[in-house]
This record gives sequence, structure tokens and C-alpha cells, in this order.
Amino acid sequence: MSMPVESLKKPAPEKAAELLVYRVSAFSAALTSATVGTNNTAFAHLDSKEYAIVQLPEGEHEIFVRDRNYAENTINIKLVAGTRVCMRIRSDSGRALLDARSPVGILGTGYWYIPFVIECPEDEKFFTSYKQVKIQYAAQP
Repeated sequence: MSMPVESLKKPAPEKAAELLVYRVSAFSAALTSATVGTNNTAFAHLDSKEYAIVQLPEGEHEIFVRDRNYAENTINIKLVAGTRVCMRIRSDSGRALLDARSPVGILGTGYWYIPFVIECPEDEKFFTSYKQVKIQYAAQP
């Protein structure tokens, strides 16, 4: 069972930065979702060819990517207000070899996800074949 997605507190517009996270299409781990979050709070589950745009406060953030068994990789990202940082997630089957004693391991439980900060695509058409996952924000008083 994967970590539940929670609502985030939306930062004030003048202090907000965007993190665009996308998961590339891959046959490996196609049956699992990558859970993405920060500060031990998941904000999205991404399947192959899905992306999310999350608004976070400016500053340093440790972003985690977990599989459904909570195997985790993290990356530190510095966000500047008014800018966007892009992060690509790919699956890695290295762990599947460790779990290959079981057919279930080969079908998806043996994969982990690796995050990479990349240059944001200049052409927004890059994501036309991707599905956007909406981020939930807590109601503001």
C-alpha cells in the first residue's frame, strides 16, 4: 500500500516557486505508482507518463520519491520565488534483480524510482502526451 496523498499549504504568491515533476514512460514498474513528496508529506502518485506541478515556498526542499514498499530516494532542491524547477523520475530495475526469486517481484514490487533535476523543457508541447495529476491544497482561512 502506498503512502496517502495529503493536502499542502499553498504558499503566498510572492513566495511561491513551482516544481514540475514528471515520470517517464517505462515498461519496468509500469504497474506501480511513484509517490512524490516533501517533509514526509506525499503530494502526488505518478504513473508512467504523468506529471504534476506543485507550488512550494521558496527555499531548500528535500523531495522524496517512494515506491509502494517505501523504498525511498531523495534529492535536495533549492527553489526561488517566481521560478520553476523540473524533476524527472525514472524507474530502476536494479532492485528487481534482488527480488527476482518471486514472480511478483518482477511485476513491480522490486523497482525503485530515481529523481533527477533537469532543465525544464522549453516547449510546453513536450507534455501533450502526458496526463496531469492535480495537487490538492488545503483550504485557506
